[in-house]
Amino acid sequence: MGNVERLQHWLKHYREWKAFIRNNGQMIQNYQKELELEAAPGTAHYGPGATGGGPFQSQEEAALLRKERLQARITALQARGQAANTKTMAIENALEEMEPEGREIIQKRDIEGKQWAAVAAAFGYSDSAIRRKHKALLQEMAGIIFGDSVEV
Repeated sequence: MGNVERLQHWLKHYREWKAFIRNNGQMIQNYQKELELEAAPGTAHYGPGATGGGPFQSQEEAALLRKERLQARITALQARGQAANTKTMAIENALEEMEPEGREIIQKRDIEGKQWAAVAAAFGYSDSAIRRKHKALLQEMAGIIFGDSVEV
């Protein structure tokens, strides 16, 4: 997948990712509150090597396993949130660098999902002209985000 195609994928999912970022923080907070709860009290153990519950987990063991699962969920959500945040910030920064008309064309077509005819009409372009302009704007944006135009 080239950088322009990758950018189109990012733009297509931009709104989903922004919603995920907003919801993700609340989900992490909820999981962290659950982690703060005390583990269930231990069960009585009688005799050497007795587990108290036979082959079953004690309440304490079950609570510890649950906390480990919650911590794993928090870590995964944090990683996914960071990835989504990095991508949405890159899109926002690139849009800020673009001319206002170009920014609006990208927003209407790629983020809002408007039809070509609607985008063309909004800016007074023909269908073919808006497609050419859009293609050039995507290349410009890919250059801003991925450094396509940067020579080493």
